[in-house]
Amino acid sequence: MASRASAAAFSLFLALMWVAPGGAKAVAELPISPEFSAAADSSAPVTLYRMPVAPPTGGTETLTVDTLGRVWFDENYEEPGEPREEPRFPGAIVRMERSGAITQVAGRTGGDDFASAPDGSVWSLRFRSITRFAPDGTVTSFGMPEEAPGGPTGSYSTIAEWSLVVAPDGSVWFGGHRHPLDAEGREAGSEAIVGRLTPGGDLSEFTLPHGGGHPTRLAVGPEGNVWFTADEAGSVGYLTPTGQIQEFPLSRKASPNFIAGGADGVWFTEQEEGSILARITPAGQMDEFRISGKEEGPGVGSLTTGPDGRIWFAAGSGQVGRIDSSGHLSKISLPQQTWVEDIVAGPEGSLWYASSGEPRCRSEDPGCSRGAYAAGIIGRIDPAPLSIVIGGAATTRRGQAAKLKLSCLDGAASSLCRGRIRLRVGKRLAGKRRYKLGSDSSRGFVVPLGERARGALARSGHLRIKCFVTVAGGTAGVRALRLRMRTHRGAVP
Repeated sequence: MASRASAAAFSLFLALMWVAPGGAKAVAELPISPEFSAAADSSAPVTLYRMPVAPPTGGTETLTVDTLGRVWFDENYEEPGEPREEPRFPGAIVRMERSGAITQVAGRTGGDDFASAPDGSVWSLRFRSITRFAPDGTVTSFGMPEEAPGGPTGSYSTIAEWSLVVAPDGSVWFGGHRHPLDAEGREAGSEAIVGRLTPGGDLSEFTLPHGGGHPTRLAVGPEGNVWFTADEAGSVGYLTPTGQIQEFPLSRKASPNFIAGGADGVWFTEQEEGSILARITPAGQMDEFRISGKEEGPGVGSLTTGPDGRIWFAAGSGQVGRIDSSGHLSKISLPQQTWVEDIVAGPEGSLWYASSGEPRCRSEDPGCSRGAYAAGIIGRIDPAPLSIVIGGAATTRRGQAAKLKLSCLDGAASSLCRGRIRLRVGKRLAGKRRYKLGSDSSRGFVVPLGERARGALARSGHLRIKCFVTVAGGTAGVRALRLRMRTHRGAVP
């Protein structure tokens, strides 16, 4: 529902700035939006798939959806050790049908990240190896280079971690770091890299110009380049299909992290005294949207581009947020209050997320003798059709007209709510007008009252009306309202 702060929430300032290739940007001061909870609340239905409270299922963190709409994720659960031993955390890669049926694909090994390829295969990254699960069931693993002590000078070991994406040509790109080795096989430093692996197993590595550390996340941009965030270096950048690198340092202290390719550029998160969503083009032009200030609002997590053209993001405990290219926000309240760890879009039009495990079970609870662990949740969000929501109502001075607040929700990011507003007193028409409103926006509309309605309002000081609002191609709104006579200037509700 639209809130009293929604008018401000949907007028987020769009700050434009330029980044010269390889240079710093001039940062405009961004206004702080109201608390994220003030954003309009979508009516998108959410379906939960709770993991059974029994091994081998447990907490979940990363996931992907293959071309058939099946969800792949890592089951990471806790097994108790012997007395005085630390518990073990074995994992398993599993595949879940839309019905909720689960098939274990690879046992006792998990995936730090997943990526789905257009050919129907699914790729999984795990520390020093990348594995391909082919549609016919064939499993192929590719290990990272690792020299033993005594290797030649100039050799190195590579660690793949954090992020995995599939480029348009079918190659797999990953973030990681590489340790050059001395003549005795000892690590002699660290280099941030992005690697490329072909389906045939040919590996190429590209050292990033900012030196040590590692890229945090990867995404494929709408132009086909592979983008990365480098949180330790405070920069974002991209690699072309041939490995040419362009990096854009951020001029202020910020930690770019999650990233996703959108239709209008590449979006990424910044944590700099609050949460910021930023959008950048290959030319370096950047827009930023402040989601919260130092102490208010959610932290912004995993990003994905939804089928509705918006960027969807994890937004703290029990919430998923959405933002369009103009900065309009809306949110989906989830049935449970655990944190969303990862969110991806499926080819069938749904959004899927992995939610962290619920509180650990107590020793006296049934099943805890088999291991105290937290069960995770896979959730499915089905975008809702366009709808109109009617907020409060008031009268203009001297009762000549009614002022209504309408909110246009859901649909696609480019949707437009348009139609007619009709006010009725009993069976009589009391007022009408046309309206037009963009999706995820709220606005007040003034509807002139007819002579009979004005007279009834003047005599009794109040008037019960019924408001009908049509919307082309969407769900209409209906609400009973009570108007009161006003003798002083008032604000739009």
